Amino acid sequence: MAKKAAAGVDFVQTQCIYDMNRFKEWMKMVRDRGVHEKCHILAGVTPLKSGGMARYMAKNVSGITIPDEIIDRIVKAKKPAEEGIRLCVEQIQELKEIDEFTESISWPSNGNRWSAGSRRWRDSHLDLH
Repeated sequence: MAKKAAAGVDFVQTQCIYDMNRFKEWMKMVRDRGVHEKCHILAGVTPLKSGGMARYMAKNVSGITIPDEIIDRIVKAKKPAEEGIRLCVEQIQELKEIDEFTESISWPSNGNRWSAGSRRWRDSHLDLH
């Protein structure tokens, strides 16, 4: 990411984030290197609609880590898709607490883009909506 920032990108988009502790550690490294001052960070979130989707993504999608407790939560839910949306909202709320957080973007499984989150871009010229 530092190379991209040095090359002049306006923002970077992360893979879908399910392991918030890991993301917070990554953001600490970003802050320590000052990269967050050079480009905006678009944090990816996607609702998990089933236990099968959670297991598949955890096993087969490069760069995505889904903690077992998240998978278990979706698997045990009476309505997994609704629980996935609740989890997604919780993640967005947690992302809002990170000072350098810019915006979260979510990609529903049907491929239609919808975005939710909070902008904290200082003097940003980007408009992603």
